[in-house]
Amino acid sequence: MAKATKGLKPKTRVGKAMALIFPVKVRAILKREDAVRANDIESVHQMRVATKRLREAARLFRPAFGRRRMAGHIAHLQTLNTALGSVRELDVLGLHIKELGEREEGLGECLKPLIEATAQRRAQANAKLIPVLDGTLGLLEQDFAELLMERTKKRKPVWRMRFVDLGCQSVEKRVLRAFALEQAARDPKAVTEFHQMRIAIKKLKYAMELFMGVLGKRTKKAYKAVSALQELMGLVHDCDVLLEVLQDTRQDTLSAEVCGRAREIVLADRARLHTETVQLLDEMHAKDLCRKLLKAVGCVHADEPIPQVCPDPHATSPSDVPADDRPQPVEA
Repeated sequence: MAKATKGLKPKTRVGKAMALIFPVKVRAILKREDAVRANDIESVHQMRVATKRLREAARLFRPAFGRRRMAGHIAHLQTLNTALGSVRELDVLGLHIKELGEREEGLGECLKPLIEATAQRRAQANAKLIPVLDGTLGLLEQDFAELLMERTKKRKPVWRMRFVDLGCQSVEKRVLRAFALEQAARDPKAVTEFHQMRIAIKKLKYAMELFMGVLGKRTKKAYKAVSALQELMGLVHDCDVLLEVLQDTRQDTLSAEVCGRAREIVLADRARLHTETVQLLDEMHAKDLCRKLLKAVGCVHADEPIPQVCPDPHATSPSDVPADDRPQPVEA
């Protein structure tokens, strides 16, 4: 969990909150630059997480500037996030393939060609990352400093709004959006809907982190559950990515027999992890955590069931998801 930004209080105005939050989030990215350029795996992961947190903060503060004004900043962060993700997801994939090889005698040797191919793709992704770092990091701090100078009369009510009120609105919206997908995501075959809910849960988690310091103790139990849910859903998603890789692997890399053996193991893991995810959701509802969280942020419909989104019968694979939210192995 990210540390709460110092100086934030429930009565802090949005304008002051942005002046406190943005510099901290920017520095969390920049301090990883040297290590990322040195090809440090953990630093790639940490910079990616820091980038996601700044991107979500920019989205949450978008009403203070307008969608068009924030679009460029968010787009730059998305470019950086995508480049970091291309490297990170191959790090995670390579690790999972190695672990898979240790699960059955002789399988590790058979999977070596896939491990080597993944390492080559990782080197290529890392080479593409460096120019993105050159193009985005140099002006990142200045860009957000200049952004904070752009206070207009039209947006003045938002800047004067209490930070805690923006937090309540943001968390409520993300709770409703995430759990509207729950019924569909409970189906083990609904890979796309599961992935969409995972992305929504991650956004809820980042929003709760940003406002945790002012929302108080009432939201801490829910945050722990949401964090655990996001991690567990990420493990299921990692299985989906690995299954897709094994399915798409050409026979000149791995034989059909090896792919079949590997897929059986991963399918069993996915079934177990999906069951654990559903059990965690059941536990959350048994403890009434969603309703309590919605009440804590002042949702007037907290006692009503969350309307569910019907599954799209035409969305049958992760490739049907918009490019910004396509499957990527979750951060470890």
